[in-house]
Amino acid sequence: MTTALLSLFLASSMPSACGDSTYAAPDQELLAVTPDEAAEDSCNWEAPMAQNADEENVAENASARASFSVAQKPGSAIQSIARHQAQGNGWNSRVEFRNDSLARKQLSWTSPSTSSGTWRVLAGDMNDPAMPIWPRWLPRRALPIGWSATPESDELISTTSIPQGLGAGVSTDNWKAYAVSAWDPVQGSGVPPWEKPWELHQFTAGVMTVLPWFASLQLSETRITRNGQDSVADQLVAAGLTSPQQRLALNGAWSSSRQNQDGGYALGAKWTQPFVNSGQLQITLRQRSNDWISVWDPTYSPTADHDSTALAGAGEGIANLHLPFRMNDGKGLATSEAWASWNPQTSAHKLGTRGTVEWHRRDLFFEMRALHREWTYASGTSGFHNFLAMDTRLGRYPEWRAGVYRIWEKNSTRNGLSLAADAKWSDLRIRPGVLLESDKDQNLSSTASLWMHWRITKSWRIETDGSVPCGSDFSLSQMRWRATLRYVK
Repeated sequence: MTTALLSLFLASSMPSACGDSTYAAPDQELLAVTPDEAAEDSCNWEAPMAQNADEENVAENASARASFSVAQKPGSAIQSIARHQAQGNGWNSRVEFRNDSLARKQLSWTSPSTSSGTWRVLAGDMNDPAMPIWPRWLPRRALPIGWSATPESDELISTTSIPQGLGAGVSTDNWKAYAVSAWDPVQGSGVPPWEKPWELHQFTAGVMTVLPWFASLQLSETRITRNGQDSVADQLVAAGLTSPQQRLALNGAWSSSRQNQDGGYALGAKWTQPFVNSGQLQITLRQRSNDWISVWDPTYSPTADHDSTALAGAGEGIANLHLPFRMNDGKGLATSEAWASWNPQTSAHKLGTRGTVEWHRRDLFFEMRALHREWTYASGTSGFHNFLAMDTRLGRYPEWRAGVYRIWEKNSTRNGLSLAADAKWSDLRIRPGVLLESDKDQNLSSTASLWMHWRITKSWRIETDGSVPCGSDFSLSQMRWRATLRYVK
């Protein structure tokens, strides 16, 4: 029962719902072979450290790890970042320095499991999935509307503001409870940098129990204050029920704010239908009432005209399909997502779909990706975005890679061809590549890239990557590069 309760609690607190929120418009980012369409992270205080963990790429049982990175993008100075993490005897510490300034720090302690439960205490970065600050299913901005964190994020080395605070929680076989107090300096739009910063304060308490359905309750209050003055005041009460098999999840929340002291509600439901061979279908529905006004909601606009006669406000529906398959002695996976969002108050809506089919057999790999989005804003402006790509890889060290893609919108079109090779000698891996791209006027541009990974010893490794325009567009001032030294014990 403890394992089931913990897995559900982690699943309910991870920022997956923000990632699947249709209010987050996808961006294009350059991958190893072709550009892809990745959903912008519209969430979240809870996720940034997960990005760092992915970059470390070390074994889970490591007791110590460290890395030092330097990077530079066009038009900016060299950036540096140092990270260290250590764990043992229930203690876990993380520190991060950026350009000689302490950016992130976290210290946690987990007690041994006893009949009275397991305690966990956390100080520093408040991004522990076991102590979520916000209900997972509720779409939200990283910060309230009109506010930004300092320092601003950097494109090449991710910098996401994480609120600092204190948290404590306890879990037993049948229930789990926690409380978090967090704070973060923020600034409003158009505010001179020499003015005293505002301080965001948030207090959250939550509890989960087994009835035998999993039931959860969360209370939170957010305030942005300076010299005793409140600019933002938001209170929220959220409750949820999840079936024992975790197929059905029902959620509801009530929130009141300075803009709406009477409050409004939001409802959500998710259904998960498993199939054979690990296949799965997920359907999610979210709906807010007309009087739901939260400065965290990505659909909220302070200048929008609210129709008092409307019964419902903004909402969205999402369907995700995950289907493994076998074909011609190979294994494949088909995934698709379709979404629609609406806001009757502003006559705005968004809808779209994306899909991926991949198949591999021994040293042959093939992948196709497609995306279509269209939208209409409250101003009446509409648009669309289409993306189609095919990638293939053949062999294994050397592995030959090739890809083509096409991106077309209302007033622009881009076509691309990418070629790359992945080679390995003992502990050294190198992947050079080139990307050719043309626009609707047949203007051709090219970019050369190089990725290298060298395992010096069992504990030390170096990883570098970079890109630079080549051909007639060659310019060292447009080079992007990054180098990282890692240590794992």
